[in-house]
Amino acid sequence: MAQAKKRTKQARVVSQAGKKADKPLLEVARRSDATPSPAERRDTEERSISLTLPTQIGKQQLDRYKMELSQVTLDILEAQGMYNASIEEPKTKLKGLRAEKNKAAQDNDRASGEKIAALMDQIDRVTEGLAELDTQHKAEVAKMEARAKKLASMIRSSVDYSPVKCTLLKNYLTKQQTVTRDDTGEVVEQKAIPLEELQQALPEGD
Repeated sequence: MAQAKKRTKQARVVSQAGKKADKPLLEVARRSDATPSPAERRDTEERSISLTLPTQIGKQQLDRYKMELSQVTLDILEAQGMYNASIEEPKTKLKGLRAEKNKAAQDNDRASGEKIAALMDQIDRVTEGLAELDTQHKAEVAKMEARAKKLASMIRSSVDYSPVKCTLLKNYLTKQQTVTRDDTGEVVEQKAIPLEELQQALPEGD
């Protein structure tokens, strides 16, 4: 009877020891079977981007810019001449209408009042036409002058700003990101990866 109780007690101890040993083994098995997240698998991230960067202008291109600047300057002068010619007639007409209105005002009767009203209507239409011509001319000249200023700047500096293909490399181990030009290999920018981006990219517990 005593031996039977001893065997039963030993069986309980073995059973409890087995249960205690099974739990950590099961946890290890679950961790090894789990699929790692993208953040756990990557240490770096690389992608292509396009940036507007300064580029040295070659001699032939520089000569073309000089010729274009001369042409744009001539175009501005021509536009100014065409504008002056286009407003000459309506300005003369406007001057005549105003003189006629002043003359009618001196008559100071009902007929002159009707005439003044008609003249004022014509004056308004001519004035609006002149304002429209002025707006169009200013917009056209402003566009050409902006191009002329850009050409002059490029000619002086021999540098143009244009889209350039670059590579953005993010290193989550060093917590740094680098932008490099694809054409020259020059490092354009190097700085720390923003903290909020690191928190999203790094595995939990890091």
